[in-house]
Amino acid sequence: MKDNHPLVVQLTENIETVEQWSRGPQAREHAAWLTRAVAWDVVLAEKMTWAARKLGEQGSDSWPARDLADEGGIERVLRSGLAEVVAGPGDHVISHVNTWHEALGKGRCHVAAASGDDLRWLRERLTLPPPKGAGPQSQQSLADYAKRASETRDIVRVDCGGAARLVVGILADRLVPILRE
Repeated sequence: MKDNHPLVVQLTENIETVEQWSRGPQAREHAAWLTRAVAWDVVLAEKMTWAARKLGEQGSDSWPARDLADEGGIERVLRSGLAEVVAGPGDHVISHVNTWHEALGKGRCHVAAASGDDLRWLRERLTLPPPKGAGPQSQQSLADYAKRASETRDIVRVDCGGAARLVVGILADRLVPILRE
């Protein structure tokens, strides 16, 4: 993808200016555009799969990792997460953009070709196998999202002066922005 693709340009403008528009009368208009322009099902499935994988490996304060798979904890996390993926981002669109803005830095964003490392990382993240402890239905749902996500093309990177970057591709005329920290 060219670094001046109109969808990417508008996405970066939304990220750079989220502090202004998210509190004003334009918030609804911006959120509606973001809802239409981003393949949220893929973005949220990647985020949920990665979080479930980390939880299964590291556990949490209230649930040791070794108990999560044995007690069906990962499957419960996945079912809840998959329900959220199906429901879409809803009113949380702006909070996702705020998260990107905070992680990317508050400078001017620059779009450039993705490096080979970014390409490998994104392909891996979008096609993660289901985490240990996933039940058959969750495994199938995650496999379906991974198959769809594997069609992501024209990948660029967005840097805004912070430690993280956004790796963005196009999937069926929609953006797939994944935060790389």
